Amino acid sequence: MVKISNRLKTAASLVGRGKVLADVGTDHAYIPIYLIGQGKIPRAIAMDINRGPLERADRHIAQFGMGDYIETRLSDGLF
Repeated sequence: MVKISNRLKTAASLVGRGKVLADVGTDHAYIPIYLIGQGKIPRAIAMDINRGPLERADRHIAQFGMGDYIETRLSDGLF
């Protein structure tokens, strides 16, 4: 299971159970990985405007076996 900081845990606590998460500016995809691992959400879309952070997110998603649950998108969250 991914370990996240108290700051990220606080943000994750705001997500409603059973919701689909849109993590805009995901950077590393730790919040969606954490929430799916906890069974709080069924799936997520992890977005970032830059390719580097999105590639890092893809690696973390694969590392934790979450590829079936988290989709990544190169996006600013609006388009």
